[in-house]
Amino acid sequence: MEFKEKVEAFKASCRVYKQERARIIELRKKRSDPITFQLLRYTEADTKFVEEKLDEIETICGPNARVMVWYLYVEGRTQQEVADEFKITRRQLQYSLNKWMEKVFIENNDDDGDEVEETNSSDEEEK
Repeated sequence: MEFKEKVEAFKASCRVYKQERARIIELRKKRSDPITFQLLRYTEADTKFVEEKLDEIETICGPNARVMVWYLYVEGRTQQEVADEFKITRRQLQYSLNKWMEKVFIENNDDDGDEVEETNSSDEEEK
């Protein structure tokens, strides 16, 4: 996946993160049939992806970076709202976001292929 695709996938996963956390609770109650169980596994994987990336952002870029990314992508706040809260300009926020995403998705050499392999081999073990 290219850099822009990785960032867009992360943003998309963030947008549904809260709903997926709620869905996980419901699916855990119903986990009786194979389709529900598989949906649960995919939903858990997506929320884990968001949590791991937020942890990476915090580790590499600092706790304020994590909070700003959370506000923007999970809570859906505007860039101006976040910039105002942290007393920076919107342009400074945009610059910082771009740098943080580069550090996490390019410099950290994120490779989505490994995660797919782990998921597929887990699927095989259960069958």
